[in-house]
Amino acid sequence: SIASPRDGEAGNFAQFSLCVRRCSYIDDVSGERYPGIASNFLCDRQPGDQIEVSGPYGRQFHPPRDTTKNVLMIGVGTGIAPFRAFMKFLYREQTKWQGKVRLFYGGKSGMDMLYMNDKNSDIANYYDKETFQAFEALSPRPHFDEPAQIERTIKENAGEVWSLIEDPNTYVYLSGLSKLEAKLDKILAELAGSEEAWKTHKLSLLNDGRWATLFYE
Repeated sequence: SIASPRDGEAGNFAQFSLCVRRCSYIDDVSGERYPGIASNFLCDRQPGDQIEVSGPYGRQFHPPRDTTKNVLMIGVGTGIAPFRAFMKFLYREQTKWQGKVRLFYGGKSGMDMLYMNDKNSDIANYYDKETFQAFEALSPRPHFDEPAQIERTIKENAGEVWSLIEDPNTYVYLSGLSKLEAKLDKILAELAGSEEAWKTHKLSLLNDGRWATLFYE
């Protein structure tokens, strides 16, 4: 995932950062482990190597320009990458963001928190901002094939989440595995009072350009 602001790193349009996790999969029949093609290709590159890239392809996934708007971000795994870029835009380029900024992010383990480390703790850089709050969700059993407990974290902060979603000043962004949206739809339907009520409200968000998703399988 690209993890840079829309204007590139440090204002350089020709430079951007990637958030890559080395992946592999196990064959159901043979039990053999095979490396993921793209992630391992990128992780094996050395400084100075040249690669060819193409895009972007017109996805409308960017933060609002109005500094009074609220921003609600929900991401899992490498879905944190675009929000790293968002944070740079909101607090470095804008400097005086007035709207509420809330980030819910999760992973199976601390290793999935790709930017929460001593060397490059991007998210922690913004904890002192009055308008910013982050909520972390980790799987209780990281060695098992269980998803991050992002749903539980959202439910624990249901009042905060729903008040933001109801606010016409709020923009909502989801990023990560595609199954995230269905899980959130279920939770938000409960908060809205019914599935039909949530569908109506979600459609309103979409029509207003205040609901954006960036998913992968």
